[in-house]
Amino acid sequence: MKKIFLFFLFNFYLFAEITSFNITPLSFTAGDTVIISITANTDGPLSFFINNNQNVIFPNLAQVVNGVYQGRHVILKAGKDSVYAAGPPGTGYSNSYQAFPESPSKVLILFGNQGHLPGDTINKGRESISQPVYNVGENVSFIIKLCDLYYNESQSGDTVRVNLYTDDPHAFLQNQILFLPGETSKNFSAVFKRATIPYQFSSSDRRHLWGVPQNPGFRGDSARFNLNSPYFHVQAGFYSKLLILEHWDSLGIDIREQFDPGNENLGKIQRLKPHPSGSNFILEALACDRYYNRVSGNNLKVILKFEIPLPGGSTLTPDTVNLIDGIDTFTLNISSSGIYSCYLFDTQNGIESFREILDIRGSFYELTSDPDTILACTQLFRFIVRYYDASNNPTNASHKIDITPVLASDTSQRAKGFLSDSVFYLNQGIVDVYLRYCTQSNEVISLRVTDEIGTLPSYSEPIYVNYFPSLGDTFLIYPNPFGNVAYGGVKYDKMQIMFYLPESGDVEIFIYDMFGHPVKKFKFNTLSSGKHIVTWDGKNEKGKKISSGSYLLILNAVKGARTIYKKKKTVSVIW
Repeated sequence: MKKIFLFFLFNFYLFAEITSFNITPLSFTAGDTVIISITANTDGPLSFFINNNQNVIFPNLAQVVNGVYQGRHVILKAGKDSVYAAGPPGTGYSNSYQAFPESPSKVLILFGNQGHLPGDTINKGRESISQPVYNVGENVSFIIKLCDLYYNESQSGDTVRVNLYTDDPHAFLQNQILFLPGETSKNFSAVFKRATIPYQFSSSDRRHLWGVPQNPGFRGDSARFNLNSPYFHVQAGFYSKLLILEHWDSLGIDIREQFDPGNENLGKIQRLKPHPSGSNFILEALACDRYYNRVSGNNLKVILKFEIPLPGGSTLTPDTVNLIDGIDTFTLNISSSGIYSCYLFDTQNGIESFREILDIRGSFYELTSDPDTILACTQLFRFIVRYYDASNNPTNASHKIDITPVLASDTSQRAKGFLSDSVFYLNQGIVDVYLRYCTQSNEVISLRVTDEIGTLPSYSEPIYVNYFPSLGDTFLIYPNPFGNVAYGGVKYDKMQIMFYLPESGDVEIFIYDMFGHPVKKFKFNTLSSGKHIVTWDGKNEKGKKISSGSYLLILNAVKGARTIYKKKKTVSVIW
């Protein structure tokens, strides 16, 4: 123990005169509790100091009572250091200790110019610096450390793998950092391509980087939004590109292409989706840097050009946009179906965007049903759908349509029954199919045709449905036969089993071959009363296709011990 002189003057305290000063133990692990014992000739206050270390959990002042002070204290910073106890002005005692780090349990990521503060749990182990701002494409340096719970560098006896992540999906960043036994610190770099200045999506945009250790025993500070995860800004580059987005429809609800800043090859996530002719849609123009980050402050005059002139009746507004804030929109309405190619052109700088391909489809469906009076459940009727554009020209489109039965008197209401099939694909702009409609009452219905590209719904003329209990049925199988069989030019490799339950009950469907061997079984517990549809793909219980031929299908519904519904029918499969 060594007596030293301290140059501190505390005129407002009568300090105790120290005679002995001990620390127990002198060697310990950071975060452990140590005991400081002091004896003094007089009672009074004491002042504690730790050399270059404020990361200790005890008060700066203590009180000697009856000539003795004994306190339990926690020291967080690892390393060799000294504790000083100041007595009367000009006197004091010191004692040295050695604190060892715990086993590593955290990952600490620092910016390349940021200091490490071991033992500082308040600042999460890192020096406070101004929020960094980097340029897109810049090679940014980082330091990653293995630390104990108190941010002291710590060695592991095992190999530690840390996966690196960032919320910039286009950043150039190695996937994993490998710490060999004994290693505590590594340098790495990253290149960020998605800017936050100017913000691309939200004014709260900022960039994060975090590490997730793959070894057990690690905890804290590896989560993405933990306060210890470094965050910073990335500044967009200079204007050098134009980007065109097929962004939304006239209602602003159907987003076609998603802006993808940082994607230097394309700048967007494409959803190739057609537009109906004769309807407004929006094309968005953006001024971008080389990585397709939106940039602002450019007074750019930009026009939208087409490879071939737009057909008569089409509109484009406005003719020119001014990209002062780096973004503006065109409203477009094309009257005729077809494939159109357009691009943005900067009239001042001669910069062109990539070509945008517009797939313009029809505007309405012409629907024909024959006959217009049918028997429920039993009679097939022909239904033809033809697709026309806004100029009344037939299209050769090929996309999915949905056919829904609705009440002719109120087309916003579904009809009571159901169709034998409801989903079809246009073939050269036409669907020509035979349908059945099953119901348990007389109805006047209309068939509504909709699609997924935004064409307004079309409705057929009224269809009069007659239900006769002696002819109608609550049990319908369609198509029959099925498999490699075409109806109206469409092949059906699945069969629908449609039935009405008079009340709720348990349902079993059995399918047997002509020798009575079981092929397939469906079981449903407590189905509600009303319409149900079961689809069979022609496969047996082992998931293999059955052979072509005829099979017996039996449907049995029970409620307790009572049979409430039973049907039997022969079905055929042709492959």
